[in-house]
Amino acid sequence: MLKGNLFRSSTILAAVMLMVSGLMWGPLSSAGASVKTTTGHGTTISTATSRASAACVSSANSALSKFEKPLKYPTPAVLPNPKRLKSKLLYYIPVELNAAFFPPFDSGLAKAVSFAHGRMITFNGEVSAITENQGMLQAIARKASAILLQAVSPSLIQTNLKTALSKGIKVVDGSNGTFSDPLNGLYAHITPNLAQIGMVEADEALVATNCQLTAGIVTESNYPYAVDITTGVAAQITKLCPSCSVFSADVNAATFATDTGPAVSSLMVAHPTVNAIIAPNDQLIDYIAPELSSLGDSQAVKTFGSNAEPANMTGVENGTQAGDVFYGSIVYSGLEMAYQAYRATLGLRSTAAALPVEAVTASDVNKVQAEIKSTSFIASFRTALTK
Repeated sequence: MLKGNLFRSSTILAAVMLMVSGLMWGPLSSAGASVKTTTGHGTTISTATSRASAACVSSANSALSKFEKPLKYPTPAVLPNPKRLKSKLLYYIPVELNAAFFPPFDSGLAKAVSFAHGRMITFNGEVSAITENQGMLQAIARKASAILLQAVSPSLIQTNLKTALSKGIKVVDGSNGTFSDPLNGLYAHITPNLAQIGMVEADEALVATNCQLTAGIVTESNYPYAVDITTGVAAQITKLCPSCSVFSADVNAATFATDTGPAVSSLMVAHPTVNAIIAPNDQLIDYIAPELSSLGDSQAVKTFGSNAEPANMTGVENGTQAGDVFYGSIVYSGLEMAYQAYRATLGLRSTAAALPVEAVTASDVNKVQAEIKSTSFIASFRTALTK
């Protein structure tokens, strides 16, 4: 999981909270649903016709099937005269370095820098706007060719970001907002379509509960990446299952390790019929699952995350987690970020595309685990950066 900082837009935040904070949608009028009662966690009795539920499950399955094919990575174009990249300095500022995401991502960056015979400095942002701005100042002082921001919100470093851009330093943004977000001076976004991730999580939850879903979304509203995914979750549920219910719990990205457990307890006390908890990343699931277990709800409440981290993939495999989302090898993302940064330093246009998204459920987890281990794309980056 990547932790972030200040939420990008209060307007979007208001919309998300309106959609998911304690909101219960009405019944499916087209199906004639009239009464819904619940008994215990995850057991729903409804007078809605089976036809309505079947239509919802069919729609969710159909939407999910579009994200069940193995991922394909584009081949990077060979850079003209890559010898010009020798000794070029990439200044890498990650929001933090503790999550399972970072070792494979950093290894991808390091491979690309090695192929190009370049240099890289890593400056840990430590989930602190003050520290992130210190990193920006150092990058500017060292005359970096490019700055790589991983989950660092541009809104928190605006002044120093403008200074860097004015000095001709290229900036590549990773895992901050969704791929279609405006660049606003940045060279490229290295990120998936976050709404798609949310949609896939919602589809997985709808299928797993036969569209008898009472969802709890645990999110981090001060983290743009999490908010965009949460928006996708809420939009897909209300689209396919207007009779389903959605409630939310918010934790601070900087203190999620201590906040998540109590937030889950409060959510379950306030809404005891919740039968699925959806999170925008796997590291939150790592704190949600133990809390559910302590409450005696680990079997009745299904969990859904994103990032396809190793422990969570094992959870999907053994049934302790109901679903996840894979959006490409993390090593690939590191290679791609460095590759786009090198394109920027050479004055070439960006060729970045949204990272592909794939659903992970018990039926295909072994296939995805094999994809995660694949490194077949590394050779193409070596060729692109050295030929």
